[in-house]
Amino acid sequence: MKHLLVVAPDHVGIIEVMLQGFAEHGDYHVDFVDLKTPRFRYRGFGQRTLNFYLKNFKGRNLKNIHHQDVVAERIRNCRDVY
Repeated sequence: MKHLLVVAPDHVGIIEVMLQGFAEHGDYHVDFVDLKTPRFRYRGFGQRTLNFYLKNFKGRNLKNIHHQDVVAERIRNCRDVY
């Protein structure tokens, strides 16, 4: 059995059709990681200030870092199963 990891946004449900096709017409175990993440919320004024500094002087953004961390954790959880 082959393992397949699909990482994509699922806005209209087309991914479900694709995953069913892989499962029915091939010998695949398919894991799906949705790129849609929970909304980022600041914990307080200090975090807002830090994000302002990072965006304007370092070229980083706490919102993007949060999104990347959530997706990476979801991928690690899929990989830990095997």
